[in-house]
Amino acid sequence: MSSFVSRKSGNCALVDDGRSQLLKPNGQIEKLAGRIYHDDRKPLSHWIQAQDRYAILVALHLRSMPFEQLSFQDRLRRRIFFAAPAMFLYLLLGRGLILDGWLGWYYVFQRTLAEMLLSLRLITEREGLEAEGEKPEDGGQKSDDSEEGRGEA
Repeated sequence: MSSFVSRKSGNCALVDDGRSQLLKPNGQIEKLAGRIYHDDRKPLSHWIQAQDRYAILVALHLRSMPFEQLSFQDRLRRRIFFAAPAMFLYLLLGRGLILDGWLGWYYVFQRTLAEMLLSLRLITEREGLEAEGEKPEDGGQKSDDSEEGRGEA
């Protein structure tokens, strides 16, 4: 996986590709001689909220694309039930994370939970199970037409 590091802000632009943002560098790219250690630990609740926001974007992307144009992985995801067990087995056995102790299991659980969350989001979007004013992208605030806004209990 290739990455780049910018010493100055403004040396790259974010490009939205429908389900993620890609960095497009502006200017010369050189090879880095040293190593960068990235510590991305954060509270589990923060990670779950971020995964939910990402799952909403991915669900919208998967539902907007014709099934035939999706990759194998995305076709599996769109079938809802199959992606989470497939991810669990792939990471544990295919990638060998079963041999990495609790850190391997932790990552397997994270990725499996992320796939399960995506499946829930796909069902939620398909069946219209969430009121518009309750979606996380607007902070989970109830809209004026919610039960609370109409004065109902």
